[in-house]
Amino acid sequence: MSPEQRMVKEFHEKYGAPVGDKPAQIGVKDRLRRARLIVSEAAEFLDAADTGDFVEMVDALADILVVTYGAAVEMGVDLEPVFAEVQRSNMSKNGGKDAGGKILKGPGFLPPDIPGELRKQGYREDNAECRMQNAVVITCSATPGDDEKAAEGDGHARA
Repeated sequence: MSPEQRMVKEFHEKYGAPVGDKPAQIGVKDRLRRARLIVSEAAEFLDAADTGDFVEMVDALADILVVTYGAAVEMGVDLEPVFAEVQRSNMSKNGGKDAGGKILKGPGFLPPDIPGELRKQGYREDNAECRMQNAVVITCSATPGDDEKAAEGDGHARA
């Protein structure tokens, strides 16, 4: 985990914000809250860029990182190896630039293996889907797999 994400995780722990222990989908309310935070900070960058306020642009960039790392912390994802995988993929684009300056994907482009990186962190696509309220698991419905067998009969939900 990067030092920056570690700092955001410490913030979450200090103030009781959600911290995931392994990669997992979060509830729809939390996903949308996280998305709104990221969009809000991006809008602040846009406003500062529009007015030419360099200091506010830099502040917004830092805030974008904070809310992005916060989403990853809540989702239980270590972004550092995921970022490295995306960078590896980006370096294979070699497709020139479009009229707006965007780097394009060329014939040798190698897409990032995000699912592979998440699996290295403990993500399983067949993990139980759990409904949370105030960061406490209140119900889980397991899908077939090892976790369901481990949970059979003990009456405890697995997150």
